[in-house]
Amino acid sequence: MLLVLASRYDLPARKLVQRWTEHGAALVTPDDLCAPGWRYDDGPAEELRALIGGVPLRAADLRGVYVRLPAVTEGELALIRGEERAYVAAELTAFLLAWLTRLPCSVINRPRANSLAGPAWRPEQWLHAANREGLPVVPLRRSTSVPGTYAPGEEPTQPGMQVTVVGQTCLGEASPEGRESALRLARAAEVEVLAVQLTGPWHAPAVAGAHVFPDPCDPPVADALLTLLLEGERKESKP
Repeated sequence: MLLVLASRYDLPARKLVQRWTEHGAALVTPDDLCAPGWRYDDGPAEELRALIGGVPLRAADLRGVYVRLPAVTEGELALIRGEERAYVAAELTAFLLAWLTRLPCSVINRPRANSLAGPAWRPEQWLHAANREGLPVVPLRRSTSVPGTYAPGEEPTQPGMQVTVVGQTCLGEASPEGRESALRLARAAEVEVLAVQLTGPWHAPAVAGAHVFPDPCDPPVADALLTLLLEGERKESKP
């Protein structure tokens, strides 16, 4: 079974699960985690437990997990009493951090200390990572003036193109130089899936930003994600 871990409000995630129906895909939201049947302990990783659609599963039954949920928030927990939601949200986030980290199957993107879905970096951090890799970047300037306004020379840059990295594949219209920049940034961030905004000359684009939540409704992205998950499954199954 393939799992897509996402917010209850994540419509693209629901559409992705529908697209992957024949591969046994299922959507998991924080409400699902409130049902008894989930388990984490220090025993063999294959014995971690999940409850999917009322059916108990071992971690060994999972083929892969695509994570689109950075953390569990109070607004996700409709089944929990209001005064208890903050505590439950924190506990579920901690549980998922440990559970996803130990899963033996393919997990995209694996959790970090500050996010369940890869690094929760600010724009400045993405540009800093790109700069450390020797990639050209678009200067980012912040203003403390009236919210919504910009001082002269501080107008936000409009990215000219977006490249989506899925494993070793680059999707989107960009030059070879732009694709190489996106791949290098993904490797530097240690993520399998990354959307990178580029701008500037076609042959020498600069990184204008990045994030870990590309549009999974884009058919090429959805197909590449599926291939990556299944390839990860095959690698994990090797002796």
